[in-house]
Amino acid sequence: MTAEHSTSRSSGVMGVVVGLVISSLLSAALVISAAKAGITPGVSPLVVLVGWMVFGVALGPKLKRFLAMLQVTGSAGTAVTAGVVFTAPLLQVLTREQGLPVPAVDVSLLIVSSLAGCFLGFGFVGLATKRFLTDPRLPAPEAVACDRLIQTAVANPARRPPLLPSLAFGLLSGFLIQVLTQLHWLKEEVGSLSFGQSHGEGGGVEVDLPLPVSPLYLGIGGLLTLPTALLIFTGGLVNAITIGVASSKGLPSTTFRWVGGATMVVAVLYSLLSYMMEGRRRKAAREGQVETSPDEQEGLDESLLNQTTGVQNLLKASIAGGFLLFAASMFMGGASVSTVAIMLSVAFVLVWLLSDLGGLLSLQVGSSASPVSGTVFMGMLVLSMTALGVGLEGVAGVGFLVPILVAVCVAICASNDSSQDYK
Repeated sequence: MTAEHSTSRSSGVMGVVVGLVISSLLSAALVISAAKAGITPGVSPLVVLVGWMVFGVALGPKLKRFLAMLQVTGSAGTAVTAGVVFTAPLLQVLTREQGLPVPAVDVSLLIVSSLAGCFLGFGFVGLATKRFLTDPRLPAPEAVACDRLIQTAVANPARRPPLLPSLAFGLLSGFLIQVLTQLHWLKEEVGSLSFGQSHGEGGGVEVDLPLPVSPLYLGIGGLLTLPTALLIFTGGLVNAITIGVASSKGLPSTTFRWVGGATMVVAVLYSLLSYMMEGRRRKAAREGQVETSPDEQEGLDESLLNQTTGVQNLLKASIAGGFLLFAASMFMGGASVSTVAIMLSVAFVLVWLLSDLGGLLSLQVGSSASPVSGTVFMGMLVLSMTALGVGLEGVAGVGFLVPILVAVCVAICASNDSSQDYK
């Protein structure tokens, strides 16, 4: 082993170690904000920036491999955070709403389900990576942003972007606002966007969109891309309007959420169909059965993405390990062998399809915080119908279903993050 190779390897190991620390801190810090805001940001550029600021001068020429490994490891924990916070509290929320005793969180079961999802998502998206990365229509702006940051850092490791007026001031002001709201000296909602006038049932429509001042919302908004932030705000406005319409007609405030659910099902089915048809078309293009444009021919260059047999076996082993952990989490739920066999088969196929679709959507949207709500809703709908078919119902049925949903959601989020890493 040459000295240069040894130095590069040591910087890579250092990147993994530091990345684990950053990943633990970020994933823990984003739990509450993700649960409140309903979305997690893509943190990869932030991880690269922190690594550059702290270790740029010390590592110098060894910085590139360090930052690459840091980015991959440092952003991995937030995928688990997203997968857990969007699904794990389901049982506690349901029992509280029904006035039943709220059960404690089964931490060991949660860990097994999360590991199963990580292994499955990483394995499935790894085997499909060649297809993703040879498609010139998938821009992956988050991955490109990380690449530009790393290139800039390597070109001038000693350079220091001015973080004092942004990062330091932002942390301080966020802390002060949180203290003031906790002391009730400042309202959490400093104002609201209101218009219209309600005149009782069948009357006018009143729309009220709260504008929170919480640092959690402000901070996570700062990490999102502007198009994503505008999309979320528009969604909140649409939700406020539908609640106002429902109230004016004497309907429950959740009435129009079923319209959103139906829309997500149609969108996911359409995306899956397009994904499969595009796969067949690209296979035909590789075999010369159809003509391709010059841009597509350039995008279909796979010479740099050929996986060795060892890499493919590693990805298949990851899927096999995830499958076994998936089965273990179901048996920990106390179901019969026949129930586990049926639910495991359906869930495994769902993870396979939705993980690949999640990786594709991540590269289309440009962030590892790709829209998981539609894919998770689709998975939840199919799994819920399957659970009813095998006789699972009530709170006990939901309790058995939650770890499965956690594994599916973590797998989708892990595939989102991994596709950006590969890019």
